[in-house]
Amino acid sequence: MAKYSFRVSLVSNYTKKLAEKYLPLIEKYCYKNNISVPLVLSIIHSESCFNPHALSPAGAMGLMQLMPQYGAKEAAEILHKSYSHEDLYKPELNIEFGITYMHKLLNTEFGYLNDYLKIRHCAIAAYNCGPNRFNAQIKKIAGSKISEKELYSYIKNLVPNETKHYLVDSVTQRIDGYKKWFNNKKHKNNLGG
Repeated sequence: MAKYSFRVSLVSNYTKKLAEKYLPLIEKYCYKNNISVPLVLSIIHSESCFNPHALSPAGAMGLMQLMPQYGAKEAAEILHKSYSHEDLYKPELNIEFGITYMHKLLNTEFGYLNDYLKIRHCAIAAYNCGPNRFNAQIKKIAGSKISEKELYSYIKNLVPNETKHYLVDSVTQRIDGYKKWFNNKKHKNNLGG
Protein backbone atom coordinates (compact mmCIF):
# COMPACT_ATOMS: atom_id res chain seq x y z
CA MET A 1 0.00 0.00 0.00
CA ALA A 2 1.45 3.35 -1.05
CA LYS A 3 1.52 6.29 1.32
CA TYR A 4 1.04 9.81 0.11
CA SER A 5 1.55 13.12 1.80
CA PHE A 6 0.70 16.63 0.74
CA ARG A 7 0.87 20.14 2.06
CA VAL A 8 -1.93 22.62 2.23
CA SER A 9 -1.12 26.30 2.64
CA LEU A 10 -3.60 28.27 4.69
CA VAL A 11 -4.22 31.97 4.49
CA SER A 12 -1.76 33.76 6.78
CA ASN A 13 -3.36 34.83 10.06
CA TYR A 14 -6.28 32.53 9.25
CA THR A 15 -7.45 32.29 12.87
CA LYS A 16 -7.32 36.07 13.32
CA LYS A 17 -9.41 36.50 10.19
CA LEU A 18 -11.98 34.09 11.62
CA ALA A 19 -11.89 35.89 14.97
CA GLU A 20 -12.43 39.26 13.28
CA LYS A 21 -15.59 37.92 11.68
CA TYR A 22 -17.15 37.41 15.13
CA LEU A 23 -15.41 40.23 17.01
CA PRO A 24 -18.34 42.71 16.88
CA LEU A 25 -20.67 40.14 18.49
CA ILE A 26 -18.04 39.12 21.04
CA GLU A 27 -17.41 42.75 21.98
CA LYS A 28 -21.12 43.50 22.23
CA TYR A 29 -21.79 40.74 24.76
CA CYS A 30 -18.45 41.05 26.57
CA TYR A 31 -19.05 44.74 27.23
CA LYS A 32 -22.63 44.05 28.27
CA ASN A 33 -21.39 41.43 30.77
CA ASN A 34 -18.09 43.10 31.72
CA ILE A 35 -16.01 40.14 30.54
CA SER A 36 -12.58 40.18 28.94
CA VAL A 37 -12.71 40.05 25.15
CA PRO A 38 -9.34 38.22 24.93
CA LEU A 39 -10.67 35.60 27.39
CA VAL A 40 -13.72 34.92 25.22
CA LEU A 41 -11.65 34.90 22.02
CA SER A 42 -9.38 32.30 23.67
CA ILE A 43 -12.34 30.18 24.74
CA ILE A 44 -13.89 30.22 21.27
CA HIS A 45 -10.52 29.45 19.67
CA SER A 46 -10.03 26.50 22.04
CA GLU A 47 -13.60 25.25 21.83
CA SER A 48 -14.39 25.44 18.11
CA CYS A 49 -11.57 27.30 16.34
CA PHE A 50 -14.27 29.78 15.29
CA ASN A 51 -16.41 27.14 13.56
CA PRO A 52 -20.09 28.01 14.20
CA HIS A 53 -21.13 24.48 13.12
CA ALA A 54 -18.82 22.62 15.50
CA LEU A 55 -20.34 19.66 17.34
CA SER A 56 -18.34 17.76 19.94
CA PRO A 57 -18.68 14.00 20.55
CA ALA A 58 -20.32 14.92 23.89
CA GLY A 59 -22.93 17.08 22.14
CA ALA A 60 -21.51 20.58 22.76
CA MET A 61 -22.61 22.91 19.99
CA GLY A 62 -21.51 26.00 18.07
CA LEU A 63 -18.76 28.54 18.51
CA MET A 64 -18.63 28.38 22.31
CA GLN A 65 -19.47 24.65 22.41
CA LEU A 66 -22.50 24.93 24.66
CA MET A 67 -24.13 21.82 26.05
CA PRO A 68 -27.87 22.26 25.42
CA GLN A 69 -28.88 20.76 28.78
CA TYR A 70 -26.29 22.63 30.88
CA GLY A 71 -24.59 25.90 29.92
CA ALA A 72 -27.14 26.83 27.25
CA LYS A 73 -30.03 26.03 29.59
CA GLU A 74 -28.55 28.15 32.39
CA ALA A 75 -27.92 31.08 30.05
CA ALA A 76 -31.46 30.84 28.65
CA GLU A 77 -32.87 30.95 32.18
CA ILE A 78 -30.77 34.00 33.08
CA LEU A 79 -31.76 35.78 29.84
CA HIS A 80 -35.39 34.59 29.94
CA LYS A 81 -35.07 33.29 26.37
CA SER A 82 -36.10 30.09 24.72
CA TYR A 83 -34.00 28.24 22.16
CA SER A 84 -33.89 25.07 20.12
CA HIS A 85 -30.81 22.91 19.72
CA GLU A 86 -30.44 24.21 16.16
CA ASP A 87 -30.41 27.80 17.51
CA LEU A 88 -27.11 27.02 19.23
CA TYR A 89 -25.45 27.01 15.81
CA LYS A 90 -26.45 30.65 15.27
CA PRO A 91 -23.34 32.71 16.08
CA GLU A 92 -25.08 35.58 17.87
CA LEU A 93 -27.21 33.40 20.13
CA ASN A 94 -24.31 31.05 20.85
CA ILE A 95 -21.98 33.93 21.74
CA GLU A 96 -24.65 35.64 23.87
CA PHE A 97 -25.41 32.41 25.73
CA GLY A 98 -21.74 31.41 26.10
CA ILE A 99 -20.73 34.80 27.49
CA THR A 100 -23.76 34.88 29.79
CA TYR A 101 -22.79 31.44 31.11
CA MET A 102 -19.15 32.52 31.56
CA HIS A 103 -20.37 35.65 33.38
CA LYS A 104 -22.27 33.39 35.78
CA LEU A 105 -19.20 31.25 36.38
CA LEU A 106 -16.98 34.28 36.95
CA ASN A 107 -19.40 36.19 39.16
CA THR A 108 -21.48 33.70 41.11
CA GLU A 109 -19.76 30.32 41.16
CA PHE A 110 -16.29 31.29 42.41
CA GLY A 111 -16.68 34.81 43.82
CA TYR A 112 -15.73 33.53 47.27
CA LEU A 113 -12.12 33.30 46.04
CA ASN A 114 -11.86 37.12 45.96
CA ASP A 115 -9.04 37.13 43.41
CA TYR A 116 -9.61 37.62 39.68
CA LEU A 117 -6.90 35.21 38.46
CA LYS A 118 -8.05 32.47 40.85
CA ILE A 119 -11.66 33.00 39.79
CA ARG A 120 -10.67 33.04 36.12
CA HIS A 121 -8.74 29.75 36.40
CA CYS A 122 -11.71 28.10 38.10
CA ALA A 123 -14.25 29.53 35.65
CA ILE A 124 -12.21 28.34 32.64
CA ALA A 125 -11.93 24.82 34.08
CA ALA A 126 -15.61 24.77 35.05
CA TYR A 127 -16.63 25.97 31.59
CA ASN A 128 -15.04 22.81 30.23
CA CYS A 129 -15.92 20.19 32.86
CA GLY A 130 -18.97 21.69 34.58
CA PRO A 131 -19.08 23.64 37.83
CA ASN A 132 -20.89 21.42 40.34
CA ARG A 133 -18.42 18.75 41.49
CA PHE A 134 -15.49 20.98 40.61
CA ASN A 135 -16.84 23.86 42.74
CA ALA A 136 -17.36 21.55 45.73
CA GLN A 137 -13.69 20.50 45.55
CA ILE A 138 -12.46 24.10 45.28
CA LYS A 139 -14.58 25.18 48.27
CA LYS A 140 -12.73 22.62 50.41
CA ILE A 141 -9.49 24.56 49.98
CA ALA A 142 -10.90 28.09 49.53
CA GLY A 143 -10.59 28.98 53.19
CA SER A 144 -6.87 28.37 53.15
CA LYS A 145 -4.44 31.07 52.09
CA ILE A 146 -3.64 29.33 48.84
CA SER A 147 -1.74 31.35 46.27
CA GLU A 148 -2.87 31.73 42.67
CA LYS A 149 -0.04 29.40 41.53
CA GLU A 150 -0.93 26.80 44.16
CA LEU A 151 -4.59 26.93 43.14
CA TYR A 152 -3.60 26.56 39.48
CA SER A 153 -1.58 23.43 40.37
CA TYR A 154 -4.44 22.11 42.50
CA ILE A 155 -6.89 22.59 39.62
CA LYS A 156 -4.54 20.81 37.21
CA ASN A 157 -4.42 17.79 39.55
CA LEU A 158 -8.16 17.85 40.26
CA VAL A 159 -9.65 17.96 36.78
CA PRO A 160 -9.75 15.34 34.01
CA ASN A 161 -6.88 15.39 31.49
CA GLU A 162 -9.07 17.02 28.83
CA THR A 163 -9.85 19.93 31.17
CA LYS A 164 -6.22 20.19 32.28
CA HIS A 165 -5.15 20.51 28.62
CA TYR A 166 -7.99 23.00 28.02
CA LEU A 167 -6.97 25.19 30.96
CA VAL A 168 -3.18 24.94 30.68
CA ASP A 169 -2.41 24.51 26.99
CA SER A 170 -5.39 26.07 25.29
CA VAL A 171 -7.23 28.95 26.92
CA THR A 172 -4.69 30.44 29.34
CA GLN A 173 -1.88 30.17 26.79
CA ARG A 174 -3.93 32.03 24.17
CA ILE A 175 -5.15 34.90 26.35
CA ASP A 176 -1.91 36.91 26.13
CA GLY A 177 -1.79 36.53 22.35
CA TYR A 178 -5.35 37.75 22.03
CA LYS A 179 -4.66 40.60 24.47
CA LYS A 180 -1.78 41.76 22.26
CA TRP A 181 -3.83 41.41 19.08
CA PHE A 182 -6.89 43.04 20.62
CA ASN A 183 -4.89 45.94 22.09
CA ASN A 184 -3.23 46.48 18.71
CA LYS A 185 -6.69 46.98 17.23
CA LYS A 186 -6.90 50.14 19.41
CA HIS A 187 -10.31 49.52 20.97
CA LYS A 188 -11.56 52.19 23.34
CA ASN A 189 -13.20 49.93 25.92
CA ASN A 190 -10.65 47.15 26.28
CA LEU A 191 -11.56 44.68 28.96
CA GLY A 192 -8.21 42.95 29.26
CA GLY A 193 -7.47 40.00 31.43
